[in-house]
Amino acid sequence: MLGLKADVTRARVVEFWRTVEMFSPQKVDKPDREQRMFVARPGQPLPWDPEHELAQWQLEPEQAWRHTVYLGIYRRTEVFDVLSQVFEPDQESYDERPGGDSAVAAFLVGEDGRALLNSEVLSSCAWATGEVHRSQGCEPDWLSQFQDAVLDFTAEWRDFVTDAVLLGDEETPPQYVLRVLDFADLAHCLKIAVGATGTSGVLTAADIRISSQIVARRKAENPGGHDFLNSFVMSDLALVAKQAEKGDAGAALREYLRPEADIPIGRRIDVRERLDHVLARTAPQLVPGGRWPSNAAHALALSQQLAVITASGLQDEEGLIGVNGPPGTGKTTMLRDLVADLVVTRAQRLAALPEPGKAFTGRRFNWRTGEFKRVIHQWNPELIGFEMVLASTNNVAVENVTDEIPSADAIDESWRERAAEVDYFADIATALLAPDPETEPKGTSVAGQDPEGWALVAAKLGNKKNRGRFVDSFWFHKPDDQKPDDWCGMMLLLKKYELEAPDTTWAAAVEEFRTAVARVEELRTERRAVHQALERHSVLVAGVADQREAVAEAGRRVDAARARCAEAADAERVHKAETDRIALAQQAKDEQSARDRLAAAEGVIRDRRGVIERLSSGRRVAAERKVQSHEGETTERWNAHGAHQDTRPGWLVTLCTLGAAKRKWSTKDNWLAQQVAAAKHDLASAHEELAAVQWEIDAARRDLDAAAHDAESVQSHWPLGYPCRRSTTSRSRRHGARSRPPTGN
Repeated sequence: MLGLKADVTRARVVEFWRTVEMFSPQKVDKPDREQRMFVARPGQPLPWDPEHELAQWQLEPEQAWRHTVYLGIYRRTEVFDVLSQVFEPDQESYDERPGGDSAVAAFLVGEDGRALLNSEVLSSCAWATGEVHRSQGCEPDWLSQFQDAVLDFTAEWRDFVTDAVLLGDEETPPQYVLRVLDFADLAHCLKIAVGATGTSGVLTAADIRISSQIVARRKAENPGGHDFLNSFVMSDLALVAKQAEKGDAGAALREYLRPEADIPIGRRIDVRERLDHVLARTAPQLVPGGRWPSNAAHALALSQQLAVITASGLQDEEGLIGVNGPPGTGKTTMLRDLVADLVVTRAQRLAALPEPGKAFTGRRFNWRTGEFKRVIHQWNPELIGFEMVLASTNNVAVENVTDEIPSADAIDESWRERAAEVDYFADIATALLAPDPETEPKGTSVAGQDPEGWALVAAKLGNKKNRGRFVDSFWFHKPDDQKPDDWCGMMLLLKKYELEAPDTTWAAAVEEFRTAVARVEELRTERRAVHQALERHSVLVAGVADQREAVAEAGRRVDAARARCAEAADAERVHKAETDRIALAQQAKDEQSARDRLAAAEGVIRDRRGVIERLSSGRRVAAERKVQSHEGETTERWNAHGAHQDTRPGWLVTLCTLGAAKRKWSTKDNWLAQQVAAAKHDLASAHEELAAVQWEIDAARRDLDAAAHDAESVQSHWPLGYPCRRSTTSRSRRHGARSRPPTGN
């Protein structure tokens, strides 16, 4: 499910590219007589008219004029103005607006002034701009409607540029011939184009420009080979988007369009920081066996070698790498060595074949184009995948590279003689590098200044014109009978090879190649041994460096430890001084507290001693005397009551006195008993008073003992430097013991 979602995302991205291409029209050059770009104006001759200045040019017999008519010139910035009115501009976009002009439509005109059918082109950008303005947005699948607009434009345009000619018989169908176009006809063609694109009032689209080119006469009536106005990859992008949504895109494209969330960022390695990885990835055993025939003393830079090795590794696995560098940093040099590696690797695959015929599977593909039958033999899968396509948004940069690689100047002079011995189709390479003689005016090519090729390694393709010229020169070219040393195209060369015995046998060629490979491996082994020795040396040097760093680190730690010890000693001194200060302050505080405690204790001792003396000599003595007095009185009354008990009258006396004696005795006995009880009560009160006095004395004595103990405690903790009054305390305690009254009941 996740894979399907990723494929849909890839397809949407390609569709976005297609939309960008649709809104990216080709630039139409400014009017320039020297470049043969003219403005069509009413009343003035057109480039195919006899009165025009081009009629004075002298062309070669094999050359002819062909004219490109651009209908409805508008400034490309107008497209941005229209889109910004419909869609909210991106405030964070700083892309520069494309300058220059483009056209609403274009078509070709032959040297006779008649239009070439199938050359008409409707501008996708103009139509898309008109469609956006009309619908104020983009409807679903709106891009597919462009083809309908193209068909409508083609039908109306063809109907206008052709005239029906009656042959006299009404039953005979008329023949259609192309009319010779004048300015009014061009103006009507412009009207048709503006109507088809819906750009009336949207784009200026008023002027008509005509570009005149010199072409080969045999190709003059061929409408193919032009790529004006529209991107030639729009239809290809539509196909790619469709296949991508099905999951049927190529490995490189799938990787390039991988969703950002699926990119394994954690596997990335910053080669600027990880030089160890760079050195490991450029070890001799990984360096490709092929190298571009450049100066042997000028090896690739480390980053170039890393890029070549990494890219070479993609032959056996899917992946994508990015190589970034400003102009002049060696990207083309890197590509050369990559080409050399591909050539050598494919040669190794070829050398593994038992015979040349095994390079094909035996399967053939047949089809017809017109009256020609085409046959292709399928390659052995082991021999494919070595192709290289160089593409860029900058056509000039691509052409420069593809022209530079096969040029003789691309190899060092020391290799040119050996390259000539190999003869890797140098004549065809030279012909492809030269300007097209059929499209250049006579005398514009300077003899001896055309570039010379050393090998057929690369060629310009891309647009249909380049592809057509490549096929004509590479495959179909036949030597000029008037030039004995003229070169042959590949088709004739292969036919010659079929008729001629090779200079060497397949087995001998394979053996020679394997000998070279063995020599390469021998050199690789030698370099690998040196590399391993350097690695070991690097390990040892790194170990020594680590040990030195460890020693230096240990020294730094020792210095740091010493510094910490010194700081600790300083801190200890500060701490001790502060501790001493605090201790002295605390001692002074404690001494003062002790003095206060001692003074308080001595005050208590003096006070309690006075209390004890007053109680012992005053209230205690009075209480004791009172007890003694009440004890005597109680005893006396007790004895009197006892004696009265002995005088109790008997029954005879009681009878004789009729109870009077008994009553008299009882009355006195009760009075005596009451006297005894009162005496006992007074005695108990006297004892209670004595006990209360004794309790106060005991309490005072306890306070005295506590104060004495507190004073002794203070004196025991401060034996020196402290004014003690032990004798006073001792005297107080002795006095307290001496004045303590005896207890009694």
